[in-house]
Amino acid sequence: MSARKINAWHEAGLIDADTCARLLAHEAENARPLALWGAFGIGALTIGLGLISVVAANWEAIPVMLRLSVHLALIAAALAALLARGERLAEASPWALETLAFIAAMLGLTFFGHLGQAYQTSSPLWQPLGLWLLLFGPLLLMVGRGWLSAALVVGGAVWCALDYVSASLDSVPIAEVPVSVAAGLALASVLPMAFAPIG
Repeated sequence: MSARKINAWHEAGLIDADTCARLLAHEAENARPLALWGAFGIGALTIGLGLISVVAANWEAIPVMLRLSVHLALIAAALAALLARGERLAEASPWALETLAFIAAMLGLTFFGHLGQAYQTSSPLWQPLGLWLLLFGPLLLMVGRGWLSAALVVGGAVWCALDYVSASLDSVPIAEVPVSVAAGLALASVLPMAFAPIG
């Protein structure tokens, strides 16, 4: 809240002088330098986009094993940071902890895409997505406290189930659908309810 607004309230007679002084002191003590944070954020984004552009321009020249090793090292660094500083981050800011878990999970998800691109695998999407859910889903469910983690887990689970059903039904007449596919279709229908809060 701005000092100008507090002073306007005082002048309008909505708050007394003592309350005005306490509010101004509280706001000065707990002020957040949003402009500075915004400048740092824009700077970090610019540096990140520059690095991505350099890597993208030289993508074919970078050996596959080096690319995959760096990607895996980034995942390991994010998970190590979660393990080493998770409790301190949770105390200081639960959103920072959730953001770090989200970044680790997204690095894991993009790693499977990177593997598929590097080695031209032709596996259906539900297989790497299911493996990613198995590896990173528990992390997101244990650490995540907000819509970001929930959306990632539920979205990944629904997409995995629907892709499984879609791959299974491809070129099969609906009357000849095997029981396993029907079970997969039922799973895709009820899976979102499995993540709903109870009570």
